Amino acid sequence: MPVLPFAEWVPDQPAGTGSTATRNVIARTKGSYGPMPSPMVSTEPLPERAFGSLTLMDPSRQVWMFVATQTKLMRFFRDTAGDWVDVSKAGGYDTLSYDDGGAWSAAAFGDVVIFTNYIDPPQFFNIRTGGTGLFADLSADAPKAKYVAVIKDFVFLGSTNDPVDGERPRRLWWSSIGDPHDWPTPGSDLAIMRQSDFQDLESSEMGHLRGIVGGNLSGADGGAIFERGCIRIAYVGSPAIWSFAVSEGVAGCVAPWSIVSRRMPSPSGMRSVAYWYSDDGFLAWDGAAAQSIGAQRIDRFVYEDMLPPRRQQIAGVSVPYANLVLWAYHGAGTSSSLYNRLLVYNWALDRWTLCELEPFEWLQANISSSLSIDDLDPYGPLDDFVTSLDSMSWVTSKPDVGVFDAEHRFAQFTGPPLGPTVETAEGGLPGRRTKLHGTARPLIEGNGAPATIAAGYREQQWQAVTYGVNVPVSILGNCGLRSTGRYVRLRLQLPAGTAFSHLSGIEVSPQPEGRLR
Repeated sequence: MPVLPFAEWVPDQPAGTGSTATRNVIARTKGSYGPMPSPMVSTEPLPERAFGSLTLMDPSRQVWMFVATQTKLMRFFRDTAGDWVDVSKAGGYDTLSYDDGGAWSAAAFGDVVIFTNYIDPPQFFNIRTGGTGLFADLSADAPKAKYVAVIKDFVFLGSTNDPVDGERPRRLWWSSIGDPHDWPTPGSDLAIMRQSDFQDLESSEMGHLRGIVGGNLSGADGGAIFERGCIRIAYVGSPAIWSFAVSEGVAGCVAPWSIVSRRMPSPSGMRSVAYWYSDDGFLAWDGAAAQSIGAQRIDRFVYEDMLPPRRQQIAGVSVPYANLVLWAYHGAGTSSSLYNRLLVYNWALDRWTLCELEPFEWLQANISSSLSIDDLDPYGPLDDFVTSLDSMSWVTSKPDVGVFDAEHRFAQFTGPPLGPTVETAEGGLPGRRTKLHGTARPLIEGNGAPATIAAGYREQQWQAVTYGVNVPVSILGNCGLRSTGRYVRLRLQLPAGTAFSHLSGIEVSPQPEGRLR
């Protein structure tokens, strides 16, 4: 029997080009979808909402996970007192609330973790020498700043506020070479000798600074991303130290948290790029040129689905071991400040999918740490575990991703699969109505027994699609269908928690409907 493949999710395209209803899966290969694990709570709650984080590993391979809230900087450290330790400096912090546009930016310079929120002085914590200590001011001479990044051997602060010049929304200011704590007076002999200075990027038509990309791009040492443009940063040494040049034709960034550094394939091999969400949709920039990754596929759908007041709060992270970048946004159906949509982009395949989650407050990249049997209590009784104890999910030092749920608890994507929905593209036989009377067999690797298939049909493309009943797959692996229409599509669904590895298509025999002579 011919196979109708499950189509690429391209909701911006006309019917017949791809699928508009694919949900709760990831693109595993060019011809199949794989399961998207559900979030599984693994910690006790934070005292407040999370909206900033950084995770890294020290030379002894101990994992350090820091999370920022409105008034605190917290470290994940599980012991008898609980999961979270307050490592804020005395008095805490005065960050604006999430709803008022408050934000933290974080970076790591070697063993030095740096957080900044624009309201308080930049904070640092040394994971090699800090032990059970607290965060402290990075330097009495460093300006307050919205953004922090590391480019080569320098710490960069962006969109600064200092006692001399006040607010400078287009300023980049960098530390002495090799020393994140040293910020000599710009223009002084000491600053010249140590290559520390600042640069006001006064291309006012580009708007205000929206983020800094660290030194991992193919075409530049770093980048300054503005509301309506982008600037390449290249190290040139003394006396200029850095070169700043506008990257022609590159759209700016709408949402600072959407900036994610990763890779993407090209004809000449892999390129290091930065991804972000712009007024033109999702794009990738390698330091020299940019290309759209969502145009004519998902950009229009996302723009119309998201809540307009929350566009600047799209948040992204990368999943290194799976070639994925995830973006969370506030979609239709939520009236709160909690996210409920997760865009999943497989950059190796250039394919998108969409997942619908229970409301959550933050998207977090993490590194799994050592777990003993005693550490597994938050996951429930061992007999109820869906994930095998032999799974890679429990492996030490493995990068992973999770969310902070509505109760401020961290939940890793290690739970049972979400309930998937996949569709074939809409099609029909030229000039004839199509008849699906017979059996359909889903191509599922794994446990496909609970699967159901429904046929969707319509006579004109301007009509809404009418779906028949969900027909369960029999123990023989097929189900009977009776449907007729000029345009037909098939939708497969599995219950949440169903284990599978690949969903690739449906075997079916479409026939032309008979005609009277």
